Amino acid sequence: MELCDFSNVMKIIRDYISDARALSQTDLLYEIFATFMADEENADYDFDNALVCRWMNGQAAISPRISKYYMEKDKESILITDIRKKIVPILYDGPMCVEKLHDILMLDDSVSGVMKDYICKDYPSADSGLIASFMGRLMYFILQRKFVKHGSENELSISEGRMSPMIATYIIGCIPPNPCKHFLGRQKEIESVHKAFSSNSKVFLHGVAGMGKSEVAKAFAKYCKKEYTNQIYILYSGSLKKDIADLDFVNDRYGTSVDELFIQHNRFLNTLKEDTLLIIDNYYEMDKSDPVLSEIMKYQCHVLITTRNAMSIGENVFIDELSHDEQIALITNLSGGVYKETDTVIDILYSVHGHTFAIELVARLLKSGIMSADEVQQRLYYERAGMTANDIITVTKDGTTSKATYMEHIRKLFGLFNLSSEQLGLLKCATLIPYGGVSKRYFVRWLGHSYANGVNELIELGLLQEDDRHEVCLNGLIQDLVLADYAPTVTDCKTLLENIRHDCTMHGIDDPPYYDVMAHFLESCLLNLIRDDKLFLLRLYEDAFAYYDRPFTTAELDYFLHIIETTADEVGDLRDKVLLLDYKASYAASYDNDEEALEFEKQAAELITNVTKENAHLYSNIHSNLGMMYLAHGDINKAKEHIEEGVRILNEFGLMYVHDTIPQAVNFAMLKAALGQHSEAMKILEKAEEYVGHNCGEYSSDYMNIEEAMGAIMISAGQKRKAIDHFRNVLKASAEIYDYNMNDMWEVVSKLSEYFPDKDNGLDYLADYSKALCDKNYIY
Repeated sequence: MELCDFSNVMKIIRDYISDARALSQTDLLYEIFATFMADEENADYDFDNALVCRWMNGQAAISPRISKYYMEKDKESILITDIRKKIVPILYDGPMCVEKLHDILMLDDSVSGVMKDYICKDYPSADSGLIASFMGRLMYFILQRKFVKHGSENELSISEGRMSPMIATYIIGCIPPNPCKHFLGRQKEIESVHKAFSSNSKVFLHGVAGMGKSEVAKAFAKYCKKEYTNQIYILYSGSLKKDIADLDFVNDRYGTSVDELFIQHNRFLNTLKEDTLLIIDNYYEMDKSDPVLSEIMKYQCHVLITTRNAMSIGENVFIDELSHDEQIALITNLSGGVYKETDTVIDILYSVHGHTFAIELVARLLKSGIMSADEVQQRLYYERAGMTANDIITVTKDGTTSKATYMEHIRKLFGLFNLSSEQLGLLKCATLIPYGGVSKRYFVRWLGHSYANGVNELIELGLLQEDDRHEVCLNGLIQDLVLADYAPTVTDCKTLLENIRHDCTMHGIDDPPYYDVMAHFLESCLLNLIRDDKLFLLRLYEDAFAYYDRPFTTAELDYFLHIIETTADEVGDLRDKVLLLDYKASYAASYDNDEEALEFEKQAAELITNVTKENAHLYSNIHSNLGMMYLAHGDINKAKEHIEEGVRILNEFGLMYVHDTIPQAVNFAMLKAALGQHSEAMKILEKAEEYVGHNCGEYSSDYMNIEEAMGAIMISAGQKRKAIDHFRNVLKASAEIYDYNMNDMWEVVSKLSEYFPDKDNGLDYLADYSKALCDKNYIY
């Protein structure tokens, strides 16, 4: 604690004397004690510079002759007059100087409340006379008090402003509580906080609600206790101003308003140094940022704030789920050692997504409830966060003990019932985000928004998480709660799904990296949404299957075909049946079931009767695909019949060279080449490429496919040099599309090498060329 003594008071006064009127230490004492020095009885007295220096540094008591002079003759009023005339005029900010003097007096718990009240009876004031009265009464008091030498290094550091005073006896009940008795792990996170404080005095612990941020903050305070002179703990109530005003300072006057208490307490906190740790726990921005936060960011002390979202100020440390072993240890400890690592327990942990608070709830449920672990696991698997267990679970969180069911605890934790309808609408769409996350920019665009305000609000509420790459994801437990309580439908997410459907149809024109993520969105749509618009869903998955050729697994494609088939039976028409058979043929061909693929395509062609402009694309494509299958079987005549029929349909409706018919133009060219008409084949492809170059550009998959076909035709015509030129164009386009990543380009290289009679030579050349492209752009 910093004493209110002569040394410390003089230091503050000297700090507020303007440079233009600066006085030496000795001259300053001449001014303060002017009456003493002018009195004839003190004519033989003079200041010794060395002794004055020791008074100022707290190494010696001020001369008893001076203090006795003022005490015995009761010259407090004379001291006040001298200060008013000699000192107040040379202060550049008298009121602030008095505030600092007031703070040091208030912090000194060796001074009685009565004495403090007497000294401060005119505080605060900007009047020069009242400022002098306060300073005179304070100086009169410190001349009387017992001298305490500033002997230790800590006392010297405090007096010099390098360390904070000890405040344990001055602020009551501010010490951080210990972490709960079941706290375990988190050493890495504690070390991360410690490291963060080495570069920034403000650190934010952020993460999903209930993940254990508060316990990590308490554990940090416990493990690093010796590093701090003081530790102050505040549990956020919704107003930082109120929380700071509510700190229980021993000398707070009864009846002081919240505004006055905040001003006093805030000013004191602002004086604490980096050897003080201030923890603000559970800071939660529901509507907007707390205005006092900017004030706290100016504090000199270390500030550790737990919050649900990363902040743009200070350092951020993310609190994720515990490791698998720590999750097992937690559920074992909380259940009293009854439940250890078994397949059932592992399934339970998976069902609650490793969420720390959910693990605690389940462990307490297993310990005190009537359900077995198998029953809990089954209910969590099928009912998710909406588990209908009526057992009451008692837990203590954030200093409050509550009793409720599992689902009620989870609902209260996330507080989704406080959200607006717009926010809930966004959250329903967010249930489609894959666990690995998605670019915030893409997600906002698919939502049909021109700005990210709505998504950013969910991030600020801690419901969506955003990483350093600006990818957003939804915690699995929050997803489960939204699905259980709000049952999102296809209609709820229709704008998002329509935009994804549009992007599916852009395949070949624009192949951005989010195509892989779209597959997960489409899968989540089937798994999570109520299918209230089956016709829209059918069209969505027809377009997705047709234009999206990666990275579906066999199981996913089987499921997609099953959904398309069952939905088409309910709400589809002839077009959907034809399309389904075409998809089945494509699926069979991709697994080398050529005979089965041919049979499906023939069935599709047999269903074609009346051709209109609306179905011309589809029906011409069926004939084109069937022709290519016949060509692969060596039946040139039937291949020619069907490919030319497809071209005839396109020409009839003026659709020959548009985006959706580029594959058919390629097929037609390949037929011409098979018939030995290489020149005609190249003309068809050149015309198609002209369209693609004008509408899509050279860095699209349509352009790649056309150049690949040109290269293949040149190989068959024996013009290897020209073929290599076309294959180089394929590699240039793929390098741009795959961001010059050699791993992604390898599949392209391998496919092109198949066209060379001597595969190894072709592979080596193309691989070297691809590597040269990547090396040139410094991306590996």
